Amino acid sequence: MKDGKRLLHIMIVAALTLIIGLSLPAYAAVQAGLHTELVFTHALVEPSYFVEASVVRLQGNQNELTITVTRLFSNGSETRVTEVFVISNNAADYYQVGGCAVYVDTKGNIQIRQIYIVR
Repeated sequence: MKDGKRLLHIMIVAALTLIIGLSLPAYAAVQAGLHTELVFTHALVEPSYFVEASVVRLQGNQNELTITVTRLFSNGSETRVTEVFVISNNAADYYQVGGCAVYVDTKGNIQIRQIYIVR
């Protein structure tokens, strides 16, 4: 998830740099009495993925891990896929849920340290 956030930050900085860079000539043109129209078109990354997980303690050294992956599309529709796994205590592994590889790192019996979609 850190790579995804980093990529998002880079994209935001690049977009702001582009907007500022293109706005300065437009501002100068307006000052000279001319009109410049700027149009930005962007395509949303589709679909957007969201992941949730929960852990239930079982007998012995095993737990039940439930992972739900939600795909959100630009038209507002969504699909949800839920998978249930029996895991060991303190497990950290990759799990296949609806065609996505999901990394989950658990701690103790019911805590989740990290969870993210690997793709």
